[in-house]
Amino acid sequence: MRDGRLSREARNALLAAMTDDVAALVLRNNYLQPLAISLAERRGLEDLGFEQRLMQTLETAGELDRAVEFLPDDMEIAERRTALAGAHAAGAGGAAGLCQARAPPRASAIECAGRSLSRPRARPLFPRAVTEQFPDAVEHHRLRRDIIATQLANSMINRGGPSLLVRIADQTGASAASIAAAFAAVRDSYGMTALNGEIDALDNKISGKLQLALYQAVQDLLLDRLVWFLRNVDLTQGLASIVAHYRDGIAAVEAVARRRAAGSGRCRAREREAELRRKACRPSSRAVSPRCGCWSPRPIS
Repeated sequence: MRDGRLSREARNALLAAMTDDVAALVLRNNYLQPLAISLAERRGLEDLGFEQRLMQTLETAGELDRAVEFLPDDMEIAERRTALAGAHAAGAGGAAGLCQARAPPRASAIECAGRSLSRPRARPLFPRAVTEQFPDAVEHHRLRRDIIATQLANSMINRGGPSLLVRIADQTGASAASIAAAFAAVRDSYGMTALNGEIDALDNKISGKLQLALYQAVQDLLLDRLVWFLRNVDLTQGLASIVAHYRDGIAAVEAVARRRAAGSGRCRAREREAELRRKACRPSSRAVSPRCGCWSPRPIS
């Protein structure tokens, strides 16, 4: 409007037209957070200790009062662990929400975003009508850095689980900012956004249990590769160059693996066919068929 490219009437019409897109963006976040809770619940006791550490860390920083947030204290957590209480969705949900809202992941994401994240990263949080008609307004938005940081922090917790930071920090000793940078590098190098999107598309087509298993397989890959990237990659050289380098290498390995898998599948199919032919043509009181060379029953004289 300040530039004269948009009148007030056109602005009002544009805002009204974006209602469904804004609702979809909000509902998308509501889709991902229960998924994060379901995956944390699926891991059960594996995550319970990390979630306890997370809550203790937030308490020490003055960011959390467990009684106010209706989260279990250490004694209750010990009782759950003793009872092998793997179903702790309420605690996981509270921890996930707090981890997204409180300072540690968001501050680290802001540092990471301001340092090296690529420019288009703010666009997915805006309705398409804005990004298509006024891309420069999005790129120069005064809250762009904070928007990217919020998006990255949410993605870290939604995809890596509420215990992501403490889990990876325990294994590597890396700072929260380095973990945020490694997360962005792994996610983009392996195309995990698209991969998770393909699993999203299986809603109501496969069982929920199988779908969660697929999500967990991607999450397992994420957690494993985060450790590798933090130990082996110089994350200060810029995420764009890191992603370009590893994405190409991963794509090449994937192509070879697909070809080998396809060839192996064809070999197994041929072996299976040959085995079936052998079983069907085992010699007994049979004669050789002149057509195919296989054994065929002798005619009864």
